[in-house]
Amino acid sequence: MGAESKTLLTALIPTVGREREVIDTVRALLGQTRIPDEILVVDQNRPGIPELDAFLDQLPLVRHIRSPGDTVVFNLNLGLKEARGEILLVLDDDVEIPSNFVERHLANYSGQAVGGVAGRVEQPSGDLPQVQIHRVGHYSQISGEVTANFNSNERRKIMFAPGGNMSFLKRALIAAGGFDLGFEGNAYFFEPDLGMRVGQAGYEIVFDPAASLKHLMAPAGGCRITDKAEHTFYFVRNGFRLYRRFSPALGLPLFILKSMAYVTAKSIYNKNIRIFTRGLAAICQGLTQDMALKANTGDVSDA
Repeated sequence: MGAESKTLLTALIPTVGREREVIDTVRALLGQTRIPDEILVVDQNRPGIPELDAFLDQLPLVRHIRSPGDTVVFNLNLGLKEARGEILLVLDDDVEIPSNFVERHLANYSGQAVGGVAGRVEQPSGDLPQVQIHRVGHYSQISGEVTANFNSNERRKIMFAPGGNMSFLKRALIAAGGFDLGFEGNAYFFEPDLGMRVGQAGYEIVFDPAASLKHLMAPAGGCRITDKAEHTFYFVRNGFRLYRRFSPALGLPLFILKSMAYVTAKSIYNKNIRIFTRGLAAICQGLTQDMALKANTGDVSDA
């Protein structure tokens, strides 16, 4: 791919339940050393937030899209379908970014094999010490363990990117089939699923710590689930979807036992029987769910 000045970039921000954080994020994008060619805000708020609507609708560079969906995966696919850029930069709606953030993402696309970039994410809960980071954006096909560690300071090739700070060639996302709607609820594990399908399509994903942002973890809004039983359900159910797609069937019995131990221990620790019953339901659904890739991208084109 050519130089930064020749590459059209779409910044995509899915949002629900937030106002000030979205406004601040959009303003930060408009103040970049390399301003995005368009900013898509895919808005799941129903009804809309008047102050946010008024701000977004006055900006010529912003396309404010109302989403009929109710998951982040649906909204990402809608953004992919609507995006005009060759590169899609996906951001959480509650982040702080430096002025060269977009420029740092684009700098990685000079190589022909690079199809995606993961940026560094600084979390308010604190970062893991660098000496303890051995893997970043990694999925173990044997154990089913997902390792994030996106606060690393070391550039490397990885298997998947964080949903709140990632960019992809649009054609790589299309080749991979888009974002899978089968990752339901809070969409746990949609990122490793997407990343590994991008890899199967022949593209590399690189982690660039220079493309760094701070995740604010706004207390309200977003797609997080606070009910521990429902959180457990989607964590386990979506974990089975990931495992069955990318791990050998021979290891499935062990993964079932591991999941049983997880929901049992969590239920006992929290003294909550619903965690156990919802966990069992998640295992059953995880084993019987339709594994076909589901997307709402329609006839999306990379033109």
